[in-house]
Amino acid sequence: MVIFRCGILAAAVTVLIPAMPYVIFDVERAGCDRNWEKYEGKTVAWGPCPRRWLHLPDPELNVFYGNEWYFRLFPRFCEQWLKEHDMLRPPIDK
Repeated sequence: MVIFRCGILAAAVTVLIPAMPYVIFDVERAGCDRNWEKYEGKTVAWGPCPRRWLHLPDPELNVFYGNEWYFRLFPRFCEQWLKEHDMLRPPIDK
């Protein structure tokens, strides 16, 4: 019975972890940088915009600093999203 429960838990984790970015991010909108709009002729963003319930102070605002936990937790997902939407991350030296 313990092995069965561990197997169920492992299966759930295997399915849920890859799905987490789609729960956290609204992949239809970009999470823009507070200081940059364009860089090297391309639109600048940190990745997809987090869902409205994650940025509580002003849910209509979709500008960020890039140090928010959701961008740090899913950097590969954000990089892939930017690549698919022909966008760049903001330059590091501001």
